[in-house]
Amino acid sequence: MIGIDNYHDYAKMFGFGSRTGIDLPSETNGLLPSQQYFDKVYGANKWSQGTLVSLGIGQGELGVSPVQMVAYVSAMSMSGLYNTPHFVRKIVNPITKEEQVLQFAQRKIDFPQKYYDAIRKGMYLVVNGTGTAKNIKSSEYTLAGKTGTAQNPNGNNHSWFVGFAPYEDPRIAVCVLGENAGWGNQFAAPIAAAIMIRYLSGNTIDAYNENSTIKVHD
Repeated sequence: MIGIDNYHDYAKMFGFGSRTGIDLPSETNGLLPSQQYFDKVYGANKWSQGTLVSLGIGQGELGVSPVQMVAYVSAMSMSGLYNTPHFVRKIVNPITKEEQVLQFAQRKIDFPQKYYDAIRKGMYLVVNGTGTAKNIKSSEYTLAGKTGTAQNPNGNNHSWFVGFAPYEDPRIAVCVLGENAGWGNQFAAPIAAAIMIRYLSGNTIDAYNENSTIKVHD
């Protein structure tokens, strides 16, 4: 019902189909298909709107990078506040000790708050309800996220997980991709949970350490 044009335009607002601008070389644009794209590949009137069924679950022609996904999840966790991801916070002149604090673009994606609330609540339930990542539920921090399993015709599936924490007041967003690593909750989700817990605990809790008080996987 949404149509390919709306699907394309909304996804583009959240950064898909273009580079995020992260300060790393060789970043990919990914692939965000449009009506023009399908007309070029299949020919005008030779494809159907049923294509959106595959695109709606992240399959089909859609191609995204982990950086795009974590920027998207970060924006979702903050009700549409999109920040350009970056590694360098400031540059220090080794001779003069002068510091240059870098500025990165920030923008607000204006959607009704109820949509952000619904997505955030859904990601909460994935971990803390009966969802696909209930195996990483933490007793110390309220994690939220979404698993993904990308089918691979040439081998094992690719394992994805995106998430943020704490749910009540987000401080960290992550994306983990494990190529040929299986289901999203088997590989990517436990790693993402361990990263978030270690960060939130001030580097004092190792969720993979068998002596840890927090277990994030069965």
